[in-house]
Amino acid sequence: MKNKNIKVSYLIAIFSVILVMAISLVISKDKGQIENIKTPDVVIEEEGGIPSVKTFDKLYNLLKLDSKKEITEEQNIVEENNIIQENSIAIDENITENVIENTIEEKNEEEAIVQEPQKEFEKVEGDYTYYVLENIFYIATQGKNSLRTTSKIDFTSTEEEEIKINETYIKDNKVIIIYTKKLLNQTDNVRNIFTVAEIYNTKNKRKPRLEREIKVEGEYLSSKNIENNLYVLSNKTLNLENYYGLAIENIDENDFKTMYNDTNFEEEKYLDFENMYYFDEENYTNYLNVLGIDLNNEQETVLNTYLGAGDELYLLDSGFYIVKTIYDYKDTAIYGYYNNLKINSYIYKFIYEQNKMNYYKIGNIQGDVFDEINEFNNTIRIVTEDSTTWESLTKTNDLYILNSELEIIGTSINFAENESLSKIEFIENTLNVETSSNETKHYKFDLTEPENINITLE
Repeated sequence: MKNKNIKVSYLIAIFSVILVMAISLVISKDKGQIENIKTPDVVIEEEGGIPSVKTFDKLYNLLKLDSKKEITEEQNIVEENNIIQENSIAIDENITENVIENTIEEKNEEEAIVQEPQKEFEKVEGDYTYYVLENIFYIATQGKNSLRTTSKIDFTSTEEEEIKINETYIKDNKVIIIYTKKLLNQTDNVRNIFTVAEIYNTKNKRKPRLEREIKVEGEYLSSKNIENNLYVLSNKTLNLENYYGLAIENIDENDFKTMYNDTNFEEEKYLDFENMYYFDEENYTNYLNVLGIDLNNEQETVLNTYLGAGDELYLLDSGFYIVKTIYDYKDTAIYGYYNNLKINSYIYKFIYEQNKMNYYKIGNIQGDVFDEINEFNNTIRIVTEDSTTWESLTKTNDLYILNSELEIIGTSINFAENESLSKIEFIENTLNVETSSNETKHYKFDLTEPENINITLE
């Protein structure tokens, strides 16, 4: 009787396990099917554009500041790093003597091959050459055998701040120098990195005069000069360690607003939450700051901030593009392995309007963007890598050509099937593609007629 009961209990246990697994599979599948019901284009249509944060209450919820989970995770990471550091110190002590000996022997060789500092951002306008050397901006003329310095502007770092010149523009009798400034030895880490644009009047080349300074929080990403307007992108990373778990009424909301100022207008300002926008993301700790500057000094500087924009950003002549890639899993396996997926890249287009960049349109293509977005003759050309599973044998490579409205007007789907792309190059109406799987192959695309793309294997 006892053995019989054991057998019955055993069967019941097995049945229970099977039942739980079946339920888990159903729930898992359902979850996989409903995870991304609202695609970015649906959100855009419902919101009438990219949704605005509007209030600090909304931002507080987006950042999940009422949760202490992130603190615990950060503390665990710190503890793990400390353990690794302690172990590495012990290892370092054993090898220090050998390293010192090798360093002494190699020092003279290294000194012999050290290269001279190279000029950066070198531009020639009329009789003058403009360049940066070791963080000093020079205006020079061509002498008999070398450049002769006419004037210079020093951006050398100090003990209080670290400076790195990122870009320069020469426009008529103006010079624009954009640099990243990091404040050192600062206890308050809420605001310690800024992107700065300084505009100099260089009518008198011997005495450049600072006319205007525009500053925005965050590290420099990119910039573009379109006619009489300058657009500057910066990235600010939020440090939320001291805010998690705090009630909203105990937080200074200005800590979460982007600070900027323009010496031609008001002093330091904080961006309103109305001008902060967000994409559908899990992590909103990065701010993309988009600054629009009127170089004629007629319009006040415009700033918009975007949360969760990611890092696929393209400042082109036709507009500013943000690409968000969505992985839509149709099935979610019990053991955490995802299969049967669909990869979609959503392209947000912003157009330049005076010193503003306004959202204009959203487009959609399949696959993950490879390397770049290219523009030519009022079209956008994009190569993507696509797959329906994570297995390499299901990989495809695709080419999309879109018009100015982000409508697909030409495609080449599944070229170089199951091959890995290593390099692409657009040259006017030609695309050259190099793959590197079992052997290197070269593909040449004639893009003269987007609706009739010709491919040759060279």
